[in-house]
Amino acid sequence: MRILHIIRTINPEAGGPAEAVRTLISYKDLGYEGEVLTQDDPNAPYLKGLPFPVHALGPVTSTYGYTPKLVPWLEKNRSRFDGAVVNGLWNYGGLAAYRALFGEIPYIVFPHGMLDPYFKSAYPLKHLKKLAYWLSAEYRVLKGANYVLFTSQAEKELAEKTFPIYQWTPHVVPYGADTPHIQKAEALRAFYEAAPDLEG
Repeated sequence: MRILHIIRTINPEAGGPAEAVRTLISYKDLGYEGEVLTQDDPNAPYLKGLPFPVHALGPVTSTYGYTPKLVPWLEKNRSRFDGAVVNGLWNYGGLAAYRALFGEIPYIVFPHGMLDPYFKSAYPLKHLKKLAYWLSAEYRVLKGANYVLFTSQAEKELAEKTFPIYQWTPHVVPYGADTPHIQKAEALRAFYEAAPDLEG
């Protein structure tokens, strides 16, 4: 199975979604092959030496990540993939996926917590800006997806309270980071060395 991961950036400094993509692509033993499509600058140092193909179509000048290269690249290459994962919201990658993939190959959206209603009260002005984008584009991206993935039932239910309209096919999936291969005793020893007051 060949899957395309669409993500604004694969920069490790971007946090969770970038690390999730790296982890998912590492499951080659299960017959899974992954490639990544980003709006990164192809000369970015963090793209060097990655053990999977990365198609960097930047650089882009905005956090939204608009580039006219994205939709044509997807249209040209979509037949090489069995499906796609849109990682995150509020950037051009999702709208480009909707425009180029809807009705052609399956795609799913992984919001990575970006639909939590907490942001509505914490950043009301930003929420108004997102509401405008939601009504004009992002809602269609999620509605058109085969699934919208959540990491828990609570996250799924909270996402339904963020905007006045929503319609998507939700699916709750387990989600976690790769754990280092160390023994429990070794891990405990290292932990207590770092925090001796907690021992016992």
